Amino acid sequence: MAAAIFLAAYIMWTPVNSPYIPWIQGRYWIPLLAVIPFLFSPDGFRKKISKISLAILCSAFFIISLLTTVRIVRHYYFPQSGLLGKNIHELNAQFSAGTCPAFVQWDYTFGWFSLVEVGKTAVSSPYRVLVTNETGTILGVSDPTLAGAEFPFNLLSRSSRSKWLVHLWRPNRFGTLHFWLLNGKKICAFGPDLKIEPLFVPSA
Repeated sequence: MAAAIFLAAYIMWTPVNSPYIPWIQGRYWIPLLAVIPFLFSPDGFRKKISKISLAILCSAFFIISLLTTVRIVRHYYFPQSGLLGKNIHELNAQFSAGTCPAFVQWDYTFGWFSLVEVGKTAVSSPYRVLVTNETGTILGVSDPTLAGAEFPFNLLSRSSRSKWLVHLWRPNRFGTLHFWLLNGKKICAFGPDLKIEPLFVPSA
C-alpha cells in the first residue's frame, strides 16, 4: 500500500527528472488504518462485542470514504454554479474600487489541464471568488465544499470560513486571468493577476 501511494504520486504530479517524489501528505496514509486490526493477536477478536465493533467500524469507514470521494469529485470536476460562462459585467452587483479583503495564498499553475487557486478573505458572510478571462467571462467559481465552509467545518471558529479554493480548466493559450470577490451585491477585484500560456504536451 505504501508503494502504491508513492507510485500514484510519481505518476500524477511528480515533475520529470525530479530527484524525489514531492507533496506526500499525511492524509494519503489514512487507508493504512484498515490494516491495523491484522497486527493484533486473534485472541483479542474472539469476543462477540469485538467482532461486532470491528464490523461496524469497517462498514462505517467504507461508507464515509465512498460518500466523501463522490462528493469531492462531483464538486471538483463537475461544478454546479450558475455563474460559470456568464460575463461578470452582466451580474447584478455593484463594483467597488477600494481595497478588496481577499488575496491569493498559493496556486497550482503547473497542472496539464486545470488550475487550482487557494486564498483567504476577511469576509465572514457567504461569498464567492470568481476567476475571469480578459473579456470578463467567468471561468471558475469558488466552492464552499472544497474549501471546508460547510458542515461540519462551519461549526468551528470563524477562521474556517475565510479560506477559498477555485478549480478551473486551463485555457490552453496566452492570456491573463483576473480574480474577483463577490460578497452579496458587491464585487471587487484583487490580485495579482494570473498569467497563463499554452503548455507543450510531449508525444506519447
